[in-house]
Amino acid sequence: MRRYEQVIRVIEERIRGGSLRPGERLPSVRTLSEAFGFSVVTVYHAYGELEAAGLIIGHPRAGFRVAPNALTVAGGPSAMRQSPATETTARDISLEDLSFRILSDWHPGQPSPFGAVYPSADLFPLADLSRHFRRVLRQPGKAVTMHTDGDLQLREHLAAHYSLAGYSVDADSIVLTAAGMQGFNLCVMAATQPGDTVLIEDPTFYPLLLTLHQRGLRAVTIESHPKFGIDPDEFDRLLKLHDVQAAVLMPRNHYPNGSCYSEETAQHVVRSAAKRDVLIIENDAYGELFFGKRISHSLKKFDEAGIVLHVGSLSSSLAPGYGIGWVIPGRTKTRIAGLRFFGAMLSGGLTQRAVAEYLTHESLDRHLRQLRRHMEARMQRGLQLLTEYFQFDFEVIPPLGGFNCWVRGPEKLDAIALARQALDIGTSLLPGPLTSTARRFGNYFVLNFSFPWTDTTVERLRRLGELVAAMP
Repeated sequence: MRRYEQVIRVIEERIRGGSLRPGERLPSVRTLSEAFGFSVVTVYHAYGELEAAGLIIGHPRAGFRVAPNALTVAGGPSAMRQSPATETTARDISLEDLSFRILSDWHPGQPSPFGAVYPSADLFPLADLSRHFRRVLRQPGKAVTMHTDGDLQLREHLAAHYSLAGYSVDADSIVLTAAGMQGFNLCVMAATQPGDTVLIEDPTFYPLLLTLHQRGLRAVTIESHPKFGIDPDEFDRLLKLHDVQAAVLMPRNHYPNGSCYSEETAQHVVRSAAKRDVLIIENDAYGELFFGKRISHSLKKFDEAGIVLHVGSLSSSLAPGYGIGWVIPGRTKTRIAGLRFFGAMLSGGLTQRAVAEYLTHESLDRHLRQLRRHMEARMQRGLQLLTEYFQFDFEVIPPLGGFNCWVRGPEKLDAIALARQALDIGTSLLPGPLTSTARRFGNYFVLNFSFPWTDTTVERLRRLGELVAAMP
């Protein structure tokens, strides 16, 4: 039994036994954490499941209380969800042809953008980027003179951006890549050998599964909660139980569920991995897309041992289509740089220099602030529309950043069938099973809410709601 499940069982038993009565205040998260010897995040996770089951109610800045109808609810199913099948065994990463059969039907001009992997293009300064790109094309000699790690000027801009957020990063610690996926591929090659076991979140960023599959890796999964991310105590347990060579994590603005690790969880995970000499491949492609004030930091910020292979990208934050990503590889720098050099030589010079020129004349921080405001406004509008048009049992935990909305539909919903039927009405979405090696989340789907809410887009969301409601 997982640690958060132990907390759930104790609270449920106390409610059923009458020692916790309706309306009574529960022990604080900190108190329960100390009593069990578990992390604060573990207790928060347990309280979150109890709240979702209707047994307790959370009050802002006032803790949790037993729900008025808790005795009735307690007679029903437990708040403990069934553990994934991968809890004690590693499994092969097999994609079959499911992803291709669903995604190959999406082609430019047909579906609406709800299923897109990247944000809406209207959010980015494409005209300004093109202007700098044309300037670079008129000076080709300058553009191709670059270091084997990528354009020095661009790496310096990126290092300066990290430094403003309190990270110890310099230009020499960054290796530029052809978008974030090439960076991820390089990290997987540097950190693993075919047949190795990796720990991955469930659900996870589904394009990463192809790389892991092609590498011939086996996976142990750790649940990513849409509100709390992963449970650090469960992370410890899985590292003890399995011979894990690397952990693949997305701690900020997780795709698809939008969660962010707390600072406590991030520090715990890095310390635990360092203690066991396990490398962490950190997908931070959406890390800068937080709403409001920054509430979490990359794992790289807490990496003193050089075990975090941090992957970033400009595809979702500044320059979609330019194919610019990077890796901050820590102690694997020599390995990553060599793989990158012999795999891509000095490619990408023109686009790297164009973006570097843009960043020399424009403020990246100003652009990101505007981008976040637009994304948050569109997300809030999308969440409002869901309550209007989804006339069935569904649940959404508002994301803390990013542009994706993780929706739990009715219990019997077949999200794969929904994705296929949605194409018939010119709408796309990502079905939950594509994000899981075990094909879990059969009644979940992902909606991209970064696009303008035109009359057409609103109508397609309404029709999608009707489609779900009409499914058997």
